Amino acid sequence: MQVGKGGNIGLSVRDKGVLLIDSQFNQLTDKILSAINTRITDKPVKFVINTHWHQDHTGGNENLVNNGATVIAHENVRERLSTEQFVDFLNKTFEASPLNALPTINYNDSITFYFNDDKIDVYHIPNTHTDGDSIIYFSKRNVIHTGDLYVNGRYPFIDRSSGSSIDGLIIGIEKIISIIDDETKIISGHGLLSNLDELQDYLIMLKDIKQQVLTMVNNCTTLDEIIKSDITAKYDNLHSDSLLIQNFF
Repeated sequence: MQVGKGGNIGLSVRDKGVLLIDSQFNQLTDKILSAINTRITDKPVKFVINTHWHQDHTGGNENLVNNGATVIAHENVRERLSTEQFVDFLNKTFEASPLNALPTINYNDSITFYFNDDKIDVYHIPNTHTDGDSIIYFSKRNVIHTGDLYVNGRYPFIDRSSGSSIDGLIIGIEKIISIIDDETKIISGHGLLSNLDELQDYLIMLKDIKQQVLTMVNNCTTLDEIIKSDITAKYDNLHSDSLLIQNFF
């Protein structure tokens, strides 16, 4: 696991080369490769799996492809990277990515492949953080990378402009929990290495806040009243939103 200014990077490293999960920002590629080569291995990066389209997870794609890597992602990631995207929450437009930054191996529901003596299962979890999110499970080593479906220590960013929803996010977290066990190491999209207990607490938080909002909506509470009700108060000591703007994009 590599931590930097963008999303957490997962690494699989053995004699056959390096597989990266996510590539952070384009200006960080040299630092990422230097850290790998000086601390871990001199083997080349052969594959990159993108967990979703956001640039703090895909910005280094082009640089890595130009160095010989192949990028893998859900088909919606390629679609969004190849076209201009507007994120309404940020009121920001993102230009289409260069051709070499686009994933060249795409899948629909799931894909399994074998690399570095491990079975790697990649699942599309629709309408969670975006409409193209993937989780990546290393069966032999019992490690899962969740992308931004799960952001440890912070509230989620539900990017509705990219097809996400609170219901989809809850289903996605439940899917992860159905795959892992007490020994699984969880690499979240941002934040510290995590585990099943912390992920279960995260799910409880999501369901509780959703239910509180639904109850207020059913009681004809206005949006301003819901915002002022401070319904997240009991979780604020465990989760923050400080990362949202400064590091996601």
